Amino acid sequence: HGQIICTIPEEPYLGWPTVQQVADLLHAKVLLGQESLNRHVSHFTVAAMQLRNFLLRVKNRSLIITPGDR
Repeated sequence: HGQIICTIPEEPYLGWPTVQQVADLLHAKVLLGQESLNRHVSHFTVAAMQLRNFLLRVKNRSLIITPGDR
């Protein structure tokens, strides 16, 4: 019996949710950016702070959660 052994390369983004998946889970109404709903989110940042502190926390592929008064 010939045994076939295969491996799949690790792709971290496969475990990251898309913007659409997050919106669906939150039952959110998407106001802008429908063309970007298939992008993957790797970080979540809460923007309930002053702008100078917030900007230090923003990373590429971040989903920014902000209170309604911001």
